[in-house]
Amino acid sequence: MESDFRTIEEIFGVPITPIPCERIMREHVEYLIARLKERGLAPSTINRKLNTLRQLIKFAYFEGVIDDRRYALLRDVKGVRG
Repeated sequence: MESDFRTIEEIFGVPITPIPCERIMREHVEYLIARLKERGLAPSTINRKLNTLRQLIKFAYFEGVIDDRRYALLRDVKGVRG
């Protein structure tokens, strides 16, 4: 999971800790997926990294940082098919 966080930080160019979860949009997640595909990562690797981001979003939701609508939109982003 730690390497997944590092990859997410590298793609967005900021440390994961100050990422304002309340501002993450579906387009950001799709951007992440596109960049990981460009790097030639296997679908299983991309999906694992995507799951790490989903867990961060889930945590933010249960902490009250994001609302129901944003959580539903982000949670339902489809993984990569292999």
